[in-house]
Amino acid sequence: MITIEHTTGKIMRNLEYYMLRNFSQDVAIDSQLVSSTNCMKDDFTGGASSVAFMEPDGSLAVQLYNPTDQKIKVSLSLKDFNRWQNVLLPAYGTVTVHKSNQKMNESEPTANDSFKLNPLPVHLV
Repeated sequence: MITIEHTTGKIMRNLEYYMLRNFSQDVAIDSQLVSSTNCMKDDFTGGASSVAFMEPDGSLAVQLYNPTDQKIKVSLSLKDFNRWQNVLLPAYGTVTVHKSNQKMNESEPTANDSFKLNPLPVHLV
């Protein structure tokens, strides 16, 4: 989920970090998985994928993922409802969309940072 540069201690957050961060921050505890569709050429490449959750308060959280190296514009629609939204997914990016009557939760990704390395000395015998 993270890569630590062994010479500088710089932390690089990988895609999996942001996906887990989105799920843990943007999907409420006790949410129920609901059916969602994907728009992929062969179920793995060339489009966007999604997973959706119905939250305990009745709102919907949808995690969208773009596995390509290009931005993708997707249209999110809710079956049996006259509600939809266009979403621009960044290359290799994830976006969480909430549909509810409550205030939106907006956040920015954490900047990469570094920490001080404390390597153990090596003693050769």
